[in-house]
This record gives sequence, structure tokens and C-alpha cells, in this order.
Amino acid sequence: MIVSNHAVARSNQRGIPLKILNLIIEMGTPIRKPGGAIEYYFRKKDKIKLQKELKRIIQNIDKAEGDAVLTINGKIITVYHRN
Repeated sequence: MIVSNHAVARSNQRGIPLKILNLIIEMGTPIRKPGGAIEYYFRKKDKIKLQKELKRIIQNIDKAEGDAVLTINGKIITVYHRN
């Protein structure tokens, strides 16, 4: 997303890094505003949902350790445990 000079200045003044802006837009709740604007708001509910998702990802990472996928020309032909 393109960030205006004004938004960069306010981000710097308010100590909100650009990475956080992207997180709010991707994972926050959109609210329609007058004039066609959309406000993205990162609620506690959004935080809890993201934390649960990240916990699931970490569990899957732990389960995937030592496993392998064999492909040929972009097609999965087998999966197995390497350990």
C-alpha cells in the first residue's frame, strides 16, 4: 500500500512503525467512514484471534520437524519422515 508523506510523518511522531501499519490493515477490523474512507482498527478481539492463529502455526512447525515432501515438476509425489 502507498503511504502518504503525512502518514509517514504521523507514524514517526506517534512511534507507530510501518510494519505495524501493515499488520493493522491486514489483520484489523475495517470500518467505513464518510467520503469512501476506511479506518482499520486493531481490536483486542483481533489480537486474540491472531495470537490463536500464530499458536496453531507454531504447533504445525513443531509437527513438521523432520518431515519431508518429494516433488517432481511441481507435483507432490510422496511425503515421509526423514528421522
